[in-house]
Amino acid sequence: MRVKEAGLDGVEIHSAHGYLLNQFYSPLTNHRTDEYSGQTLDGRTRLHVEILKAVRTAAGADFPIAIRFGAYDYMAGGSRKEEIPEAGCIFAEAGADMLDISGGLNGFTVKDNTQPGWFSELSILAKKNVQIPVILTGGVKTAEEAESLLREDTADLIGVGRAMLQNQDWSVEALR
Repeated sequence: MRVKEAGLDGVEIHSAHGYLLNQFYSPLTNHRTDEYSGQTLDGRTRLHVEILKAVRTAAGADFPIAIRFGAYDYMAGGSRKEEIPEAGCIFAEAGADMLDISGGLNGFTVKDNTQPGWFSELSILAKKNVQIPVILTGGVKTAEEAESLLREDTADLIGVGRAMLQNQDWSVEALR
């Protein structure tokens, strides 16, 4: 509600990069045996669902809610790529308007991948199966790289973070 009352256009719930919700999602860190069990996808997404529903109730139907989703741990015994479509649908049904794909339980890069759109293999899995926009992030530095990823249908939107932090005029220059 603070975000909405402050006049912002939407909110993103962070469930990636080893933060608390990502720890609930990962079987590597979720050792619970109750209804939030790390052994089932329903248990691992239960807290996400509760939070999404609570935010949706508080903010209303017209306030965009995204979820930054650490979709794959890239570690043995961790979350699996095959779970991404179902998890994405669970989040959408709970009230998410956008799915912002990231990965890596204790980091946010893909080992040995320096190509723009590090998480494109994950965003493609999500995009094929959810009915909400999918955002792809990871290593995008130029407008041309972003456009290429969109043309390849890897996502509906491209997140550009580091490049914009390095150049406050990135978006203005990208539009030229």
